[in-house]
Amino acid sequence: MVEAAKTGVFDVLIVEALDRISRDQEDMASIFKRLTFQGIEIVTVHEGKADAIQVGIRGIVSSLFLTDLAHKVRRGHAGNIREGKHAGGLAYGYRHTPGKAGVWVIHEPEAAIIRRIYSEYVAGDRTREIIDRLNAEHIAAPRGAYWRKNTLTGSNNRHNGILGNEVYCGRLVWNRVRMVKDPDTGKRISRPNPESEWHRADAPHLKIVEPEIFDKAAAIRRERGHLAPAYRRKPRHMLSGLLRCGSCGGGMSVKGEDSGGTRVVCTRYREAGTCDNQRSYYLHTIEQTILGGLRDHLRNPEAIKLFLKTYHAERKRLAADNTNTKARLERELGEVGRKLERAMSAMLASTAAVETFTDAIATLEADKRRLNSELSSLTEPVNVVSLHPAAQARYLALVEKLAAGVKGGKPGNDTVTAIRELIESATIQKTSPGQPVVIDVKGKLEGLLKTPVFAESASGGKLVAREGLEPPTPGL
Repeated sequence: MVEAAKTGVFDVLIVEALDRISRDQEDMASIFKRLTFQGIEIVTVHEGKADAIQVGIRGIVSSLFLTDLAHKVRRGHAGNIREGKHAGGLAYGYRHTPGKAGVWVIHEPEAAIIRRIYSEYVAGDRTREIIDRLNAEHIAAPRGAYWRKNTLTGSNNRHNGILGNEVYCGRLVWNRVRMVKDPDTGKRISRPNPESEWHRADAPHLKIVEPEIFDKAAAIRRERGHLAPAYRRKPRHMLSGLLRCGSCGGGMSVKGEDSGGTRVVCTRYREAGTCDNQRSYYLHTIEQTILGGLRDHLRNPEAIKLFLKTYHAERKRLAADNTNTKARLERELGEVGRKLERAMSAMLASTAAVETFTDAIATLEADKRRLNSELSSLTEPVNVVSLHPAAQARYLALVEKLAAGVKGGKPGNDTVTAIRELIESATIQKTSPGQPVVIDVKGKLEGLLKTPVFAESASGGKLVAREGLEPPTPGL
């Protein structure tokens, strides 16, 4: 509509009420300003031609209506939970009851799969082993073409996934997440709520597994979650779990062996046919390519010491700047809030025309949104404020061991462990048969070290430097 107004194809916009255009104060004012600039009038059915006063007042009223409506909807959901009804989306293993909103019934074929998953997991099977069997038996996944690991594990913060959803043991949990709208894109984004705000209720009619089994599975998840990913299971190969397909971003898995050695191929192409990268690669070529890059570029620990010293000083400077900026923005936001309260109080108490205050209030609202936006951009903490001397010593020891271990071309067990601690992933780019392997090596210092660490290797492949290597210290 706004784009059409620029071409002059209409002279007047007729609406039932101004809230039919938008209930957002910022959007309403922006649309009114642009249509007025084009000489286009806005006419409502009951109030006639809209002016700045109506736009300002209706914008405030509509915004308050949305806030009040959200509170009412949430109270309604909380009431449904207390009555044993579900207020969210349908979970795997259940079906809706026609004509009864929020009333679920157990779908026995899927419930049997859920019981099987819990039984195998409690018996000691890993999630990868369980989903491999489900995919091999062509059992339909809840969403998508095949079962994935996060279908079972979900998110620890949100308590979802088949192994984390408490509805399966007869407990309803609501308000685990909240939806917020991005002011720039208009898209709704979910964010986890603290557990103190969750609503729980017993729902024995929805129980698929016994609470004791569910709690035992949860305990196993917590125990396994304490281990670093590199140690949760012993890797079969040096790069097991680290290889990624450059075409689809999925993992790479072993295809088989021939006279040339072990071959790997894109897992999504192999299991679901959803990737166009059909080429298989010799695993030893990939490993030798990466080892060649390490051998060539980890010979000088003194250069790493210099980098750590410079990096340490720069991160401290950025952290100080970030703290000062946040304090300034918070002061300005507080002052704008106080001005806004005074302006609203003056408008309500004054007998003057409303338009006397609307422009000032709109300006203050815009300043408040701007400051909140700038503050939100500072909420992400600086990745590393400082590097502890112990972390530096640990990193340098790993690098020295790694440099020594790759000289011979075939690393030992200690060197393999060091490599897995320093490399986050190795992405195999799609190339034509017969062409060298092209690998993007992603270290755990992502986004901080932008200078090349790996270059061309003489072992049948090429390494492209994307990121560097990170000191393997928790929290960095």
